[in-house]
Amino acid sequence: MYVAHFTHNWSWYLLLSWLPVYLADQGADIHEVGVLAMLPQLLAFALANLGAALADRLLLECCGWSLLSVRRLMGALSQLGPAIAMGALVVVRGQVSGSILACVAIGMGSLAQSGFMANILDIAPRHAGIVLGISNTMATLPGILCNISTGLMLDDGLGWAPVFAIGAVLELTGAIVFVSYARATPQFI
Repeated sequence: MYVAHFTHNWSWYLLLSWLPVYLADQGADIHEVGVLAMLPQLLAFALANLGAALADRLLLECCGWSLLSVRRLMGALSQLGPAIAMGALVVVRGQVSGSILACVAIGMGSLAQSGFMANILDIAPRHAGIVLGISNTMATLPGILCNISTGLMLDDGLGWAPVFAIGAVLELTGAIVFVSYARATPQFI
């Protein structure tokens, strides 16, 4: 859970902080940048709610879906979607394609609410606040580290490709670790 939260937040903070700069670098007008950078957030709102409804439906109505399977599915989708979108941003350029791929990354990333974020309640029902506090503390570090490293890479003239490649690799790593090691039974009673 902690690894998934940390690796996921790298891309999340990266796009929250740097998407307007990326879109401006791709030739977007200052008025377009605001609208294009807002679209992924709107999609995230919608997909977080749809993802929760889907997770509930899989748990309540579909035979064979265990709580662990649903958490792993939503956790995997919340990181594989952004990993693919960030990987595409390594090679694809343009303001429209950049905005679309950011919508995929941030929108799919919002499924984390039904994946590793909800998993905190599964494994530590009586101590979820403490576990979430630890997870959030660890997952705030990427907000600092990705902003510093992105600024340094852009200042050094490396461009956007390594910035997005790091995000893609981290998301993929988080998905693999979460799907491999997630549990849905209480670990802390």
